Amino acid sequence: MYRKPTFSGLGSSYFSFAPWQFKINAINTLLFRAYNVCSDYFSLHNEFQILSNFFSENGFPKSLIENMINKFLDKFFNKPPMYYNVPKLPLYC
Repeated sequence: MYRKPTFSGLGSSYFSFAPWQFKINAINTLLFRAYNVCSDYFSLHNEFQILSNFFSENGFPKSLIENMINKFLDKFFNKPPMYYNVPKLPLYC
């Protein structure tokens, strides 16, 4: 991931007076961007570590960050099995 030379590492603080959903969406947005931009799992892992450091430096609890990363990865890689709810029709011979 490219970051401008002027990137200072500052973002929305966890302790700011912002709605809870804004804070959660900030994490989800950057996770989704990392997933779409990174071309392999190694770079994705590195980007998740960078994002984890970024959010923890802005006051976010480490447990919240790890929980959001786990939920994000589960959503994309642990697809639930498909259940077919169509009733079978009886065969008439």
